[in-house]
Amino acid sequence: MRWQGLIFGIGGISFIVLSFIVLLVDDKTFLYILRALSSVELAIVSILMLIISWKLITLRPAPPAA
Repeated sequence: MRWQGLIFGIGGISFIVLSFIVLLVDDKTFLYILRALSSVELAIVSILMLIISWKLITLRPAPPAA
């Protein structure tokens, strides 16, 4: 579970970085609304991925059945 959590965490961090890069790199004025919407969408997805990764990293395995 820890590896899955780390993979989700790295993916979430990369989406956060990508959301900022999308806003900074493109200079077209008429695409500003699309860039802002995609940036917000990427930020929401990355936050959800970070929450899932935290849950996967801190997840305790179930006790063995008796």
